Amino acid sequence: MKARKLVRQVSSSQRKKWLLLLQNSAELTELGSNSKSSVHRIVIDTNVLLSALLFGGKPDVVARHVLAEHHLIMSEYIIDELLVNIKKRRPKTPHKWLKSLRSSLSEYSESEVDALIIPSRDINDDPIVSLALRHKAILVTGDKDLLEYPEAKPPILSTAEYIELFMQ
Repeated sequence: MKARKLVRQVSSSQRKKWLLLLQNSAELTELGSNSKSSVHRIVIDTNVLLSALLFGGKPDVVARHVLAEHHLIMSEYIIDELLVNIKKRRPKTPHKWLKSLRSSLSEYSESEVDALIIPSRDINDDPIVSLALRHKAILVTGDKDLLEYPEAKPPILSTAEYIELFMQ
């Protein structure tokens, strides 16, 4: 008998709450209501967003805090990667929710420009690091390659480091 790994399933009400949070945060950003002097530009890596949406925990806490207190920077690359991974891990996720998620996240998407040349061990990390560099943003990730990135420009934080710096 195989041992089954217990993973929290995201309910439809949780999916609706995430969409509402994204939409409300986008509207507030457009209106300029984040007038606090400590607002930072933050890029959240795909792995953190995926964990926030599917599993909760620290990634969920960080993503919600970024949406409430800072300026989230996204790109179509991150959105596409996120949706592909959600479909891969949760093939029964409703298409309508994925479409709404794409639409909501696109509100934070910055126009794509030529990628900066960033030497990294994983070519898939280059567009995300370039996005953070272009926007002078902090990158929040769970990717060990990025966390050990020798050039630490842009600033790269784990979810635990983000919580320690911004939430305590």
